[in-house]
Amino acid sequence: MSWPIDHIGPCCPRPAASSVVGVVSGEAGNGEQKMKTDVVVEPVQTVGRSWRDDLPVAGVAAGAAVLIWVVARLAGVDLAVHSGGSTQPVGVVAVAIAPVVATLAAGALLRGMLRRTFRAQRRWTGLSITVLALSLLGPVSATSVGAGLVLAAMHVVVGAVIVGGLTRKGR
Repeated sequence: MSWPIDHIGPCCPRPAASSVVGVVSGEAGNGEQKMKTDVVVEPVQTVGRSWRDDLPVAGVAAGAAVLIWVVARLAGVDLAVHSGGSTQPVGVVAVAIAPVVATLAAGALLRGMLRRTFRAQRRWTGLSITVLALSLLGPVSATSVGAGLVLAAMHVVVGAVIVGGLTRKGR
């Protein structure tokens, strides 16, 4: 028993798309006007996204965060947050690694959604903006207003780079 292609849902791989390469037409030779059309079809290879496509976005996001950190330190802003009963300094290593981890996680989520979800790009963008808005709760625990503003700016810039970079790659 063979199943029609229509039964394949979003959880199953779709068959490769095809494109029409050429059409050949002709007439029957016995006086009747019959047209014969042969359509030559070749499969189209779709290019998938890989985690390697996310690395340039991760590099730009990390670079932007480190640049903001350096400018803040040069301006004399002490970047530190309250953590429990103590104060934690925000170091350059954490500032450089966090955007890379966030970009790779966001890219993996986007690739998964592109394979399995209808309107994945739009839904992923909405989810990413929501996560960015929630991440702005972190700078509230800064030790000073200046540190809070710098950390909030860092979150917004990194979030904009990640959302903008990954959605541009997804199109």
